[in-house]
Amino acid sequence: MNLIEALTNPDTFFKKLSQKEISLKEPFLIVLIFSILIAISAYISTSIIYKIFPPQYQQVLAFTKIIALISTFIGGIVAWLIIAGFMHLISMIFKGEGSFKKTLSFTGYGFLPNIVGALITIPIAYYMREISQQEMRL
Repeated sequence: MNLIEALTNPDTFFKKLSQKEISLKEPFLIVLIFSILIAISAYISTSIIYKIFPPQYQQVLAFTKIIALISTFIGGIVAWLIIAGFMHLISMIFKGEGSFKKTLSFTGYGFLPNIVGALITIPIAYYMREISQQEMRL
């Protein structure tokens, strides 16, 4: 499958996808990459926030950076499952046909634009982190 087409012409992409054998490998990799990227973003963001606290609290709060990293990584994968479950439930209500595996696959591909967003957000968050560290030194 051409993943660029999923971003530029999603209607055609998903029509073609609906005609193919269902595989969760590529959607899982998309969600995995997204989860890694949001975990990195959360780590950077919490690094910025924890610097505003006095030094005696920073040691305790350092643990929150690790929790943010792990929970957002797991949260990305769990979100995929919840969103796919919700979409499948809606499909069942409207007498839709298809397996949960197919819904899971399509939902996984739906995370592709989020990767683009994360690739934009992470450098901005990192830049903001650097600015905040410079301001703290002043």
